[in-house]
Amino acid sequence: MPLIELDLLVEHSDAAGRDVIREAAIAAGLIWKCRHSACPTYNQRSDELCGGCGRSREGRPLSDFQPGLYVAPDELWEELRDEVTDYFRQQGFAPLPDAVTFPRVSNRDAVPWSHIELVLHYGGVKREHLADPAGTEIEDLLEQIALAIEPTHHDLRIALAR
Repeated sequence: MPLIELDLLVEHSDAAGRDVIREAAIAAGLIWKCRHSACPTYNQRSDELCGGCGRSREGRPLSDFQPGLYVAPDELWEELRDEVTDYFRQQGFAPLPDAVTFPRVSNRDAVPWSHIELVLHYGGVKREHLADPAGTEIEDLLEQIALAIEPTHHDLRIALAR
C-alpha cells in the first residue's frame, strides 16, 4: 500500500482506528515508530533516522557510522570529528549540525566519500550542503579512514562535538 494511501486512512479514522491502522502498518513493515519516549513520530520503512527527533530506529541519539569491514583507529575518527567541527564553526554555523554525512561517490577514488556535497543533520531534519573544505585536513583524514576500514558501499556519518 502506498504511504499516501496509509496517510489518508489514518487521517480519516477516529482515534481507535488510527491506532489499529498504524499497528497493522508497523506489523507489515510499512512504517516504524520512534522508540524515543518523547517522540511520537511514525516513519517510512526507508527512513534510517526518525523525522521527528533524528534518532535511530532503536531510539538512540544520532551517532557515527563507519561503513567498513573494520573500525578506524579512534585517533583518526576524533581528528575527523575535530576538523569537521572546526570547519563548521569557522563558517559561522550556529547551531552546529548534530552530525554530518559524507555521501559515497566512488569505488575507485582514494577518498570514496564526497567532502564537498554533504548532508547536515539537525535532529530529524536533513539539509544538503555544498562545502568548500580547502585548507583543512578533512580530505586527507577521509582517505586515511578509507584505507583503515576497507569501505563498503555506504555513506560515512560523523556526529559532531557540541
